[in-house]
Amino acid sequence: MPLEVLDLPGCSNLKDLALPAECKELQVLAIPAQCKGKSIECLRNLPNLKHLDYKWDWDLFKMSAVEEFWKKHGGAAPVKKRTQKLWGPPRRTVGRTDGNGARCPTGGQASH
Repeated sequence: MPLEVLDLPGCSNLKDLALPAECKELQVLAIPAQCKGKSIECLRNLPNLKHLDYKWDWDLFKMSAVEEFWKKHGGAAPVKKRTQKLWGPPRRTVGRTDGNGARCPTGGQASH
């Protein structure tokens, strides 16, 4: 079962967040107050993280959304890479043929 929630504010000696940053299924993370600057940068690549804060609360609405956290403590949130083009003009491929073998010079289907 993947780790999705982690509460670390009580870990007063923790300074390196590299290990929690490897938990790719992590959705909610509370980190110790001494973790700032470069030590939190590794958390930017957590793809499923929704809440990130220096305090824990069972009421997630009281914790910062990840975008809010990065605005307050380290600039803008990372831009997630789009893996699929969602819009745009249809692709045209010149030289296709219709079902009967006739060439379609515009790349569309031949009209019958």
